[in-house]
Amino acid sequence: MKFDRIGIDTNVLVYAIDSTNERKHDMALEVLKDLRNNPEKYSVALQVICELIYVAQKKYPQMLEYAARLALILLKHPKIDRPKYSEEVVGLALNSKKNFWDAVLAYTYAANGVRTIITENVEDFASLPVEAENPFYG
Repeated sequence: MKFDRIGIDTNVLVYAIDSTNERKHDMALEVLKDLRNNPEKYSVALQVICELIYVAQKKYPQMLEYAARLALILLKHPKIDRPKYSEEVVGLALNSKKNFWDAVLAYTYAANGVRTIITENVEDFASLPVEAENPFYG
Protein backbone atom coordinates (compact mmCIF):
# COMPACT_ATOMS: atom_id res chain seq x y z
CA MET A 1 0.00 0.00 0.00
CA LYS A 2 1.29 3.49 -0.82
CA PHE A 3 0.99 5.89 2.10
CA ASP A 4 1.23 9.64 2.35
CA ARG A 5 -0.14 10.31 -1.09
CA ILE A 6 -2.53 13.22 -1.55
CA GLY A 7 -5.90 12.46 -3.08
CA ILE A 8 -7.37 14.97 -5.49
CA ASP A 9 -11.07 15.82 -5.61
CA THR A 10 -12.90 16.72 -8.80
CA ASN A 11 -13.27 20.43 -8.01
CA VAL A 12 -9.50 20.89 -8.20
CA LEU A 13 -9.50 19.55 -11.76
CA VAL A 14 -12.57 21.59 -12.67
CA TYR A 15 -10.89 24.82 -11.54
CA ALA A 16 -7.92 23.84 -13.69
CA ILE A 17 -10.11 23.97 -16.81
CA ASP A 18 -12.35 26.86 -15.69
CA SER A 19 -10.63 30.24 -15.53
CA THR A 20 -13.72 32.18 -14.36
CA ASN A 21 -12.23 32.48 -10.87
CA GLU A 22 -8.67 33.41 -11.77
CA ARG A 23 -7.24 32.85 -8.27
CA LYS A 24 -8.69 29.34 -7.96
CA HIS A 25 -7.74 28.55 -11.54
CA ASP A 26 -4.13 29.55 -10.89
CA MET A 27 -4.03 27.55 -7.66
CA ALA A 28 -5.46 24.47 -9.39
CA LEU A 29 -2.85 24.81 -12.11
CA GLU A 30 -0.17 24.92 -9.39
CA VAL A 31 -1.52 21.63 -8.03
CA LEU A 32 -1.35 20.11 -11.52
CA LYS A 33 2.16 21.45 -12.00
CA ASP A 34 3.20 19.81 -8.72
CA LEU A 35 1.45 16.61 -9.79
CA ARG A 36 3.42 16.67 -13.06
CA ASN A 37 6.72 17.25 -11.23
CA ASN A 38 6.01 14.92 -8.29
CA PRO A 39 3.50 12.31 -9.46
CA GLU A 40 4.44 9.92 -6.67
CA LYS A 41 2.84 12.36 -4.19
CA TYR A 42 -0.63 12.06 -5.68
CA SER A 43 -3.52 9.69 -6.09
CA VAL A 44 -6.34 10.36 -8.56
CA ALA A 45 -9.35 8.06 -8.44
CA LEU A 46 -11.02 7.03 -11.67
CA GLN A 47 -14.22 8.48 -10.18
CA VAL A 48 -12.60 11.94 -10.11
CA ILE A 49 -11.47 11.67 -13.73
CA CYS A 50 -14.96 10.58 -14.81
CA GLU A 51 -16.60 13.35 -12.79
CA LEU A 52 -14.34 15.89 -14.52
CA ILE A 53 -15.66 14.79 -17.91
CA TYR A 54 -19.25 14.79 -16.65
CA VAL A 55 -18.94 18.33 -15.25
CA ALA A 56 -17.27 19.56 -18.43
CA GLN A 57 -20.08 18.09 -20.54
CA LYS A 58 -22.79 19.66 -18.39
CA LYS A 59 -21.31 23.03 -17.35
CA TYR A 60 -18.31 23.75 -19.57
CA PRO A 61 -18.92 22.19 -23.00
CA GLN A 62 -16.47 24.65 -24.51
CA MET A 63 -13.78 23.10 -22.28
CA LEU A 64 -14.65 19.45 -22.93
CA GLU A 65 -11.71 18.86 -25.26
CA TYR A 66 -9.29 20.28 -22.67
CA ALA A 67 -10.93 18.20 -19.92
CA ALA A 68 -10.64 15.08 -22.06
CA ARG A 69 -6.93 15.72 -22.69
CA LEU A 70 -6.36 16.22 -18.97
CA ALA A 71 -8.28 13.02 -18.22
CA LEU A 72 -6.16 11.04 -20.69
CA ILE A 73 -2.94 12.40 -19.21
CA LEU A 74 -4.09 11.37 -15.74
CA LEU A 75 -5.18 7.94 -16.97
CA LYS A 76 -1.99 7.21 -18.89
CA HIS A 77 0.63 8.59 -16.51
CA PRO A 78 2.59 5.60 -15.21
CA LYS A 79 3.49 7.14 -11.84
CA ILE A 80 0.16 8.63 -10.76
CA ASP A 81 -1.59 6.29 -8.38
CA ARG A 82 -5.16 5.33 -9.31
CA PRO A 83 -6.68 3.62 -6.27
CA LYS A 84 -8.95 0.61 -6.68
CA TYR A 85 -12.53 0.27 -5.50
CA SER A 86 -13.72 -2.70 -3.49
CA GLU A 87 -16.97 -4.23 -2.34
CA GLU A 88 -16.06 -3.21 1.20
CA VAL A 89 -15.61 0.43 0.17
CA VAL A 90 -19.02 0.52 -1.49
CA GLY A 91 -20.61 -1.07 1.59
CA LEU A 92 -19.00 1.48 3.89
CA ALA A 93 -20.18 4.31 1.64
CA LEU A 94 -23.73 2.95 1.58
CA ASN A 95 -23.78 2.79 5.38
CA SER A 96 -22.37 6.27 5.90
CA LYS A 97 -24.63 9.25 6.45
CA LYS A 98 -22.70 11.24 3.84
CA ASN A 99 -23.23 11.79 0.13
CA PHE A 100 -22.63 8.40 -1.48
CA TRP A 101 -20.06 9.60 -4.03
CA ASP A 102 -18.08 11.62 -1.49
CA ALA A 103 -18.08 8.60 0.82
CA VAL A 104 -16.99 6.23 -1.98
CA LEU A 105 -14.12 8.57 -2.82
CA ALA A 106 -13.05 8.99 0.81
CA TYR A 107 -13.22 5.27 1.61
CA THR A 108 -11.45 4.38 -1.64
CA TYR A 109 -8.61 6.76 -0.92
CA ALA A 110 -8.36 5.59 2.70
CA ALA A 111 -8.37 1.90 1.71
CA ASN A 112 -5.46 2.65 -0.61
CA GLY A 113 -3.33 4.48 1.94
CA VAL A 114 -4.30 8.05 1.11
CA ARG A 115 -4.75 10.09 4.27
CA THR A 116 -5.43 13.55 2.81
CA ILE A 117 -7.70 14.80 0.05
CA ILE A 118 -7.46 18.28 -1.41
CA THR A 119 -10.90 19.70 -2.07
CA GLU A 120 -12.84 22.90 -1.89
CA ASN A 121 -15.60 20.98 -0.11
CA VAL A 122 -13.90 20.23 3.20
CA GLU A 123 -17.21 19.90 5.05
CA ASP A 124 -18.34 17.10 2.70
CA PHE A 125 -15.54 14.91 4.02
CA ALA A 126 -16.04 15.61 7.73
CA SER A 127 -16.34 12.33 9.67
CA LEU A 128 -15.03 10.37 6.69
CA PRO A 129 -11.68 8.53 6.89
CA VAL A 130 -9.54 11.13 5.11
CA GLU A 131 -8.45 14.56 6.22
CA ALA A 132 -9.74 17.22 3.82
CA GLU A 133 -7.66 20.30 3.05
CA ASN A 134 -8.81 23.26 0.99
CA PRO A 135 -6.06 24.39 -1.40
CA PHE A 136 -8.10 27.49 -2.25
CA TYR A 137 -8.52 28.75 1.31
CA GLY A 138 -6.90 32.02 2.24
